[in-house]
Amino acid sequence: MHHCRALKFENRPNYEAMRKLFRDLMAKMKEPYDYVFDWSLADPSKKTTDENLDQNAKNEQTQEVNSDKKSSAHKSSVLYNC
Repeated sequence: MHHCRALKFENRPNYEAMRKLFRDLMAKMKEPYDYVFDWSLADPSKKTTDENLDQNAKNEQTQEVNSDKKSSAHKSSVLYNC
């Protein structure tokens, strides 16, 4: 909160640091970081199923692999262009 409150109107928050705070908090609380949020559920009283958690974990892994591939391709093209 201190970071956010200290920002001037024209400043941008450090979103990556904010996301890391939430990821660390979820790990500390031993809660699954499954990208299922209360406001994204049709009925907030329903709990997520193991199937949803498994699918979200697979999606996250796929995103990480794709990100790594893009990073590797970019590095290769930078080295090739030099």
